[in-house]
Amino acid sequence: MELEFTDRSRRRRLLMMIGIIMALLAGSTAFFLGNQKSADAEPAATRTVLVAADTIPARTVIQSSMLVNRKVPEDASLALAITEAEKTGTLKLTRWRAGKTEDVSLKMRVLGAYGAQAH
Repeated sequence: MELEFTDRSRRRRLLMMIGIIMALLAGSTAFFLGNQKSADAEPAATRTVLVAADTIPARTVIQSSMLVNRKVPEDASLALAITEAEKTGTLKLTRWRAGKTEDVSLKMRVLGAYGAQAH
Protein backbone atom coordinates (compact mmCIF):
# COMPACT_ATOMS: atom_id res chain seq x y z
CA MET A 1 0.00 0.00 0.00
CA GLU A 2 1.41 3.32 -1.06
CA LEU A 3 0.57 6.71 0.37
CA GLU A 4 0.01 9.34 -2.22
CA PHE A 5 1.66 12.70 -1.59
CA THR A 6 -0.48 15.69 -2.45
CA ASP A 7 0.94 19.16 -2.55
CA ARG A 8 -1.42 21.43 -0.57
CA SER A 9 0.84 24.48 -0.46
CA ARG A 10 -1.08 26.07 -3.32
CA ARG A 11 -4.37 25.70 -1.48
CA ARG A 12 -2.88 27.06 1.76
CA ARG A 13 -1.42 30.02 -0.06
CA LEU A 14 -4.76 30.76 -1.72
CA LEU A 15 -6.65 30.56 1.60
CA MET A 16 -4.07 32.80 3.26
CA MET A 17 -4.41 35.42 0.50
CA ILE A 18 -8.21 35.33 0.75
CA GLY A 19 -7.95 35.78 4.54
CA ILE A 20 -5.58 38.73 4.21
CA ILE A 21 -7.82 40.40 1.62
CA MET A 22 -10.90 39.92 3.82
CA ALA A 23 -9.06 41.34 6.84
CA LEU A 24 -7.94 44.39 4.86
CA LEU A 25 -11.47 44.97 3.57
CA ALA A 26 -12.96 44.68 7.06
CA GLY A 27 -10.35 47.01 8.56
CA SER A 28 -10.70 49.67 5.86
CA THR A 29 -14.51 49.52 6.06
CA ALA A 30 -14.42 49.97 9.84
CA PHE A 31 -11.94 52.87 9.50
CA PHE A 32 -14.05 54.56 6.82
CA LEU A 33 -17.32 54.21 8.73
CA GLY A 34 -15.74 55.28 12.01
CA ASN A 35 -14.39 58.51 10.53
CA GLN A 36 -17.61 59.64 8.86
CA LYS A 37 -19.43 62.51 10.49
CA SER A 38 -23.05 61.98 11.22
CA ALA A 39 -25.29 63.97 8.88
CA ASP A 40 -27.80 64.76 11.62
CA ALA A 41 -25.22 65.79 14.24
CA GLU A 42 -25.66 69.35 15.42
CA PRO A 43 -22.58 71.56 15.75
CA ALA A 44 -21.46 72.05 19.32
CA ALA A 45 -22.71 75.24 20.95
CA THR A 46 -20.00 77.77 21.74
CA ARG A 47 -19.65 80.86 23.87
CA THR A 48 -17.26 83.76 23.59
CA VAL A 49 -14.86 84.29 26.48
CA LEU A 50 -12.22 86.92 27.16
CA VAL A 51 -8.69 85.51 27.51
CA ALA A 52 -5.14 86.83 27.70
CA ALA A 53 -3.55 87.24 24.28
CA ASP A 54 -0.12 86.48 25.74
CA THR A 55 1.48 85.89 29.13
CA ILE A 56 0.72 88.79 31.45
CA PRO A 57 3.35 89.33 34.16
CA ALA A 58 2.21 89.47 37.78
CA ARG A 59 1.14 92.88 39.12
CA THR A 60 0.65 94.29 35.61
CA VAL A 61 -2.32 96.57 35.04
CA ILE A 62 -4.30 94.73 32.39
CA GLN A 63 -5.06 96.78 29.27
CA SER A 64 -7.72 95.87 26.72
CA SER A 65 -4.99 95.33 24.10
CA MET A 66 -3.71 92.39 26.21
CA LEU A 67 -7.01 90.54 25.85
CA VAL A 68 -8.73 88.72 23.00
CA ASN A 69 -12.10 87.02 22.53
CA ARG A 70 -12.08 83.27 21.89
CA LYS A 71 -14.91 80.87 21.17
CA VAL A 72 -15.00 77.84 23.47
CA PRO A 73 -17.46 74.94 23.63
CA GLU A 74 -20.50 75.62 25.78
CA ASP A 75 -19.71 73.46 28.76
CA ALA A 76 -21.03 73.62 32.29
CA SER A 77 -17.77 72.35 33.79
CA LEU A 78 -16.17 75.81 34.02
CA ALA A 79 -19.29 77.30 35.61
CA LEU A 80 -19.43 74.41 38.08
CA ALA A 81 -15.74 74.86 38.92
CA ILE A 82 -16.23 78.57 39.62
CA THR A 83 -19.33 77.87 41.71
CA GLU A 84 -17.38 75.35 43.78
CA ALA A 85 -14.47 77.80 44.12
CA GLU A 86 -16.85 80.44 45.44
CA LYS A 87 -17.80 78.02 48.22
CA THR A 88 -14.26 76.94 49.15
CA GLY A 89 -12.28 80.06 48.25
CA THR A 90 -9.87 78.23 45.90
CA LEU A 91 -10.14 77.71 42.13
CA LYS A 92 -7.88 74.82 41.09
CA LEU A 93 -6.58 74.93 37.51
CA THR A 94 -4.06 73.07 35.37
CA ARG A 95 -1.85 75.28 33.20
CA TRP A 96 -0.24 73.90 30.01
CA ARG A 97 2.80 75.72 28.66
CA ALA A 98 5.47 74.50 26.31
CA GLY A 99 4.40 70.88 26.77
CA LYS A 100 4.56 71.04 30.58
CA THR A 101 1.66 71.02 33.02
CA GLU A 102 1.47 72.83 36.32
CA ASP A 103 -1.31 72.84 38.94
CA VAL A 104 -2.31 76.34 39.99
CA SER A 105 -4.64 77.42 42.80
CA LEU A 106 -6.29 80.83 42.63
CA LYS A 107 -7.67 82.35 45.81
CA MET A 108 -11.23 83.64 45.54
CA ARG A 109 -13.55 85.39 47.92
CA VAL A 110 -16.05 83.01 49.53
CA LEU A 111 -19.47 84.19 48.42
CA GLY A 112 -21.76 81.57 49.94
CA ALA A 113 -24.82 79.98 48.37
CA TYR A 114 -27.07 81.41 45.67
CA GLY A 115 -30.71 82.15 46.26
CA ALA A 116 -33.44 79.83 44.97
CA GLN A 117 -34.21 82.11 42.00
CA ALA A 118 -30.61 82.12 40.68
CA HIS A 119 -29.98 80.11 37.53
